[in-house]
Amino acid sequence: MSATAKNLSDTSKIEFAIEGRYPGGRLYSDTMRARTAIEAMTQTLARQRYAVDGGDITVQRVINTRTLEAPLQGEFSAALSLLSENEAMDAVVAKALTLLPVTLVPSGTAKANHSPEYRLRVYAEYFDLLLRARSGWFDGIQPGHADDGHLLQFEDKRGVKSTFSPALALAELAEFILEQQVHLPALQVREFALLAGHVVNEAAFA
Repeated sequence: MSATAKNLSDTSKIEFAIEGRYPGGRLYSDTMRARTAIEAMTQTLARQRYAVDGGDITVQRVINTRTLEAPLQGEFSAALSLLSENEAMDAVVAKALTLLPVTLVPSGTAKANHSPEYRLRVYAEYFDLLLRARSGWFDGIQPGHADDGHLLQFEDKRGVKSTFSPALALAELAEFILEQQVHLPALQVREFALLAGHVVNEAAFA
């Protein structure tokens, strides 16, 4: 995405106030910038689930801070509003594979010479393989910690080697999808990869 397009994307976001509660009844409130109320709710639920000092909450109201309208009101729990981690990752990988053409050709064998689209296609193919090999591994992740210190070398089916951090690669893949369209699983996966990335890297090196 160009800098201009990204700036336009940023300016299209709205500030929402999120109100809810923790399981014990303690109140929760925060603000979140997003394009839609449901995106703000999903990102809040995911961020709370995977943050070290977080935990599952129930969102009760999402309020547009400019208009003071509440487009979402009810009981939106993490258990019902978020996918399982494996389902969310499956959805992200499947969407990425449809958005990135299979005919992409690398411009060189060094990572620095790969086009951004080719690099993302490699990430999608890698996670497609990882999900098949580690079925169910990611489900039920507890609040964790970020981990971008592990580097993996992966040789794709075209014989090109790439070196990357699995956790950061997953976050980049989710971000790519979000730049193209509203995609709730990608919001969840991005938070998971950034806040509980150690689980992604553990699966990669297990």
